[in-house]
Amino acid sequence: MKRPSILPRRHNHRRSGFTLVELLVAGVLLASTVVLVGPLLLRSGQLRQSATQRQLATQLASNVLERLDAGQLQSQAVASATKGWDTDTWLPSLKLSTTMDRDGDRRRATISVSWTTPTGRTARPVQLTGWLAPAASEVSP
Repeated sequence: MKRPSILPRRHNHRRSGFTLVELLVAGVLLASTVVLVGPLLLRSGQLRQSATQRQLATQLASNVLERLDAGQLQSQAVASATKGWDTDTWLPSLKLSTTMDRDGDRRRATISVSWTTPTGRTARPVQLTGWLAPAASEVSP
């Protein structure tokens, strides 16, 4: 037979949950993280958009240069390069200019693309230069 113990039993029950201090520390850590990471995320989004715009401007300039090399006139090359896509969405206030210079027996074409950033400032323009074969009318038989 079991004898009842004279000494009272100690129950070592800890309460589960969080203390107020732990919650405050967690809140401070979370707030610090948001304050530090938030601006980094915003800036990375701006840089990604800027890189996308520069890539599109480079593709547009390359397209114009290829059209000039294929023999299109400057005005036709510029018009057909921007045809079919919404330039106001991707490159607001788009300005596309071409200059043609003689460089010996070849022609040098410089295409410059500029646009306005979302903050309203003019972006640093993209310039692409290429040397083209003489025009068909300039080639002697």
